[in-house]
Amino acid sequence: MNPTRHVTLLSRRTFAGLALAAASSGPVLATPRRRSPVRVLAFGASNTWGFLPVDTVERRLRRLPSHQAWTGVCQRILGSRYEILTDSLPGRTVGADRPDMAGRFVGAAAYNGMKELPEAIARTAPLDVVVVQLGANDLLSDKALTPEELVARFIAMAQLIASFRFPVPLADMAVPIKALILSPPAFAEQPNNPAWQADEARRARMPALLRAAGAQHGFAVADAAEAVPVPGSDGLHFGAQAHARLGRLVAGALRTMAAAPPSATP
Repeated sequence: MNPTRHVTLLSRRTFAGLALAAASSGPVLATPRRRSPVRVLAFGASNTWGFLPVDTVERRLRRLPSHQAWTGVCQRILGSRYEILTDSLPGRTVGADRPDMAGRFVGAAAYNGMKELPEAIARTAPLDVVVVQLGANDLLSDKALTPEELVARFIAMAQLIASFRFPVPLADMAVPIKALILSPPAFAEQPNNPAWQADEARRARMPALLRAAGAQHGFAVADAAEAVPVPGSDGLHFGAQAHARLGRLVAGALRTMAAAPPSATP
């Protein structure tokens, strides 16, 4: 048997089992935590991937180098006491399939963050924190989605993060994993979206709603629009300077979380 194929098949079976375990396992005692590094998963969409505004003439995708993306900036600020890991996919939502983006290589369900998150956690574990940078695609792809409905999706994702368990306790895995939800950065005029102002009005309601939900349900919140009040030329994505500001914002939020007293295990 091809050893590479064996590992691939084993990994798929293992991850499938872990995804089921995340939803079905009972309480697990916390294992002793190491002091360093704090392992953080950035789980996001195009603005975590480093998607640069598309030039309407050239029409070629460009990706920001990883050290210039907000995750790389955050890593540089926090230093060796933290390890920032990334799982990003342009078009990803908090909790909706994307049949409008399904293609030969990536199916509609792969864009659904709730469906993909358990395996992302399993791939990058042990973890202390998951930073969720999502929400823009939910609003843009579903014009009927209300801010309250989107907040409910975020609450469900934060609860999934906190409830994730391996079938057998993993050394150095935080129990529960903490969640930091980033309210989406601002929208501006978008060439192919005549309803962008209505989308921006819904987005602008998100920070206050998310903060209230975080206080009630025990997850941290930061407003990405504080770092990115105006996106790039396509009205959605942004360049290195905005990524640098967002990286600083997230680094500050992670430091605040580290200083806070631990929450109770659900």
